[in-house]
Amino acid sequence: MHLCEHILDAIFKRLYEDRVLGHISVEQFQTLSGSYTEEQGKVAAEIPAKETAIQKLRDMVSSTDGFIAKAKRYTDITELLRLFIQKIVVHEKSTKWSKKAMQTIEIHYSDIGFIGGDIPQGKESPRQEISV
Repeated sequence: MHLCEHILDAIFKRLYEDRVLGHISVEQFQTLSGSYTEEQGKVAAEIPAKETAIQKLRDMVSSTDGFIAKAKRYTDITELLRLFIQKIVVHEKSTKWSKKAMQTIEIHYSDIGFIGGDIPQGKESPRQEISV
């Protein structure tokens, strides 16, 4: 049982005690207990999604820790590039005849994957992959 469920259980028990001792009416007890039961159901339904999100964060931290540990072992930049970069994707220029045309380059890292950069929307531009 999770913390939120424990709190709701404690509230429900206290509410029951208040009803038994006559501190609240039957109508108040029914209204409040219905609300707490409904909230407990919502909390229980949200738990799996939140646990999945937590696991994804743990996996990402683990991958990042591995990336940093590798970086500390190597000092040669060429070795580092081969170790960390999985592939580089070079897209065609947005305008072929302009000297100032934008060109998208994606760097896919070994343990982390693709980070950042806006990929052109709509029709996907032709691309060339370079293995490192």
